[in-house]
Amino acid sequence: MEHLKLNRSWNTALKIIWDLPHSTHTRFLEPLSPVHHLESVLTGRYIGFVHNLSKSAKPFINLLFNSCSSDLGCQTGQNIQFLILKHSKLTLADLIADRDTIKKATVSPISENEKWKIIMIEELSLVGKGHLEADFDEQLLVEILDYICTD
Repeated sequence: MEHLKLNRSWNTALKIIWDLPHSTHTRFLEPLSPVHHLESVLTGRYIGFVHNLSKSAKPFINLLFNSCSSDLGCQTGQNIQFLILKHSKLTLADLIADRDTIKKATVSPISENEKWKIIMIEELSLVGKGHLEADFDEQLLVEILDYICTD
């Protein structure tokens, strides 16, 4: 639940940075950011954490991890199972092996026929901030941006 709040905060921050309408579709935000989506980064870090636990030299840590990693009655087991299913992997080892790809994965892919919208959103936002010049009425600019971001 808390990770969903964190993801929403990341999305909201991007909307604020780009001066986008609150109702902007999430799929338009990720391409506007110079960094990977927070969800991907945190998932990759969690997989790295789990990997470190699985190869721990400390016998107690190793025993504890091995007993809970596949136990769906504990949070760690549930988290691992959720990620295995989400990323279509068969085992934890497969998930760990694909960690770098997962860390850079797109959370909300955008279709090929909508990629032009990203360019328009970026340019209209920059015009609105005064970083680009265009002969647009401010109200028209807001309406166009709202239409593109929410359609």
